[in-house]
Amino acid sequence: MNDLSSKDHITKFVTSLKDLKDALEFDLKKAIQKGKLSMAFGARGKPGQAASYDSGFRIINITKTNGDGSVAHEFGHFIDHLCSELNANRDRSHFISRNPKGLFVKPVQNLISAITRKENGEKTDFYKNVQKISGKDFSSIQEYFARPFESYVEDSLEKKTMKNTYLVAPNKMSKV
Repeated sequence: MNDLSSKDHITKFVTSLKDLKDALEFDLKKAIQKGKLSMAFGARGKPGQAASYDSGFRIINITKTNGDGSVAHEFGHFIDHLCSELNANRDRSHFISRNPKGLFVKPVQNLISAITRKENGEKTDFYKNVQKISGKDFSSIQEYFARPFESYVEDSLEKKTMKNTYLVAPNKMSKV
């Protein structure tokens, strides 16, 4: 990645963090510091990926050309991972959505249930629409947190008449 492209990604990312802070209304700086989050731009991606979160190294990678609109989704994975560490006996590669412990068991089960199923047992519209968008079922349990998180961020921005296409891709999650 050349200097101009790097500068562009960094500027957009910093702006995205400011907008994410406004959308979530909590102290992102504290979460980032506690979770020791790092960033990579165009350095760690795999073919076909727009972005990724590496829990082992706590790095969000945004690919050079396809990463725009992925920050909220990957930050959702980071928050999911960060919450798992509230239980001191957890390995750092775990996610709270994958293996909830202690106080988190019931809330996480309720969250996943609310995302995927109506009270009558039918799939929720959100779940069906995500399946249409992604062309498949959620690829991993972590997606049960990251995709709704991304949708929440987009809805939050919209309520505040804000838009950031580096943070959330337009018309991606809004249809969900």
